[in-house]
Amino acid sequence: MKIGIKQANSKGFEEIQINGVADFSFPTSNTRRGRVIRGGQTAPTITVYERDICKVETNDNEIVETKYRIRRLTELECWRLMGFTDEDFKKAQSVNSKTQLYKQAGNSIVVPVLMAIFSQLNINGVKPWNEMSNEERECLINGRFLR
Repeated sequence: MKIGIKQANSKGFEEIQINGVADFSFPTSNTRRGRVIRGGQTAPTITVYERDICKVETNDNEIVETKYRIRRLTELECWRLMGFTDEDFKKAQSVNSKTQLYKQAGNSIVVPVLMAIFSQLNINGVKPWNEMSNEERECLINGRFLR
């Protein structure tokens, strides 16, 4: 059994399978795309905005919608995920808006991940990441050198 969900495509709707998920964040939008992805078998992308994700199920041949509210990450959580310290965040917070803080976190790179990638390039004189001690990794990430 499938149900039609309003979507901005050539048909005007997209079919969702029972036990599928859909995004109902903007129910009155006429231009919204991506409400239903792959028949409801793929969850919509999580963004920094809160979303109304709904699971469509049946209970004794009756259609039941279970709503899920996805909490967005705070600016600080985004900065922490990217490897920044709370001190770095507080400095940036003092001179930037919330929107800018989200953008800066999203446009940054995770330094430990980049350092691990670089260490696997067989650069002469640099140990591969998986052969380094935790202390060596910490020094490499922070730009310090062991003596």
